[in-house]
This record gives sequence, C-alpha cells and structure tokens, in this order.
Amino acid sequence: VEIQFDKSGRISGAAIRTYLLERSRVVQITDPERNFHCFYQLCASGKDAELYKLGHASTFHYLNQSKTYELEGINNEDEYWKTKRAMDIVGISRSDQDAIFRTLAAILHLGNIEFSPGKDSDSSKIKDSTSNFHLQMTATLLMY
Repeated sequence: VEIQFDKSGRISGAAIRTYLLERSRVVQITDPERNFHCFYQLCASGKDAELYKLGHASTFHYLNQSKTYELEGINNEDEYWKTKRAMDIVGISRSDQDAIFRTLAAILHLGNIEFSPGKDSDSSKIKDSTSNFHLQMTATLLMY
C-alpha cells in the first residue's frame, strides 16, 4: 500500500502496488548486493539493536555473504528511526512494531545457528555455544 500525503502531511490518497519480494534474498546474497534494508537498519538502531542482542551486520550470516553493509549517503540508524516514525504515522501500534522488529531480529539470529553431526547417522546437534546462544535468542524473540 502506497499512502500519499499533501503538503500539510494529511493523507491525500492511496494506491496498492504489487511487489515481488525475493524471499531467497533473505538467506542468500552475493557481492555487491545487500539483503533487505530493514535488517541493516535494525542492526544499526543503537538501543533497539541492544534490546534484540544484535551487533554489526557483519556478525550475521544472512548479511555477511556480501561485504556491502553501508550505502553511500545512507545512514542506516537514521533510516531505522525514519521507518519507525512512518510506522507511527500510518497507525502501526508500538506493540505491532515491536513484533515486527523482534521477528526481523529472530531471522538474523536463526541464520547464525549451526549444526554438527550427532551420534546417530541421521541426527544432528547444535554445533557450539555461539549457535546455542542464537537458538535461545531466536526462541525468546519469537515466543514473546
């Protein structure tokens, strides 16, 4: 949904546009492409990134397959706060915003979970304590 505003900031119209979102882009990207902007914005969001236990985009598998973390002339943190303001303006509640950002953070943590072979030939186990941390964070963020 595209919402159009007049010069005074009031809604003056709307249009529905269909976009093809490349779902595969979430889990696999190549240089110099980037994943969806919202992931980089969330990682750069300061206190909100801390709340969701996020670090720099380079620490997440779904983002570090490409080394393009920044775009010239774009400040990811500023863009994050602009996105939140836009969500406020269109009436997305704070609790719904939190659910959206928790889900995005959970996706990033999910991508950092690694497995190793288990005792049986058809089994696996969490690889290490780092993977266990990301598993716990994913569960916590999705169960909230």
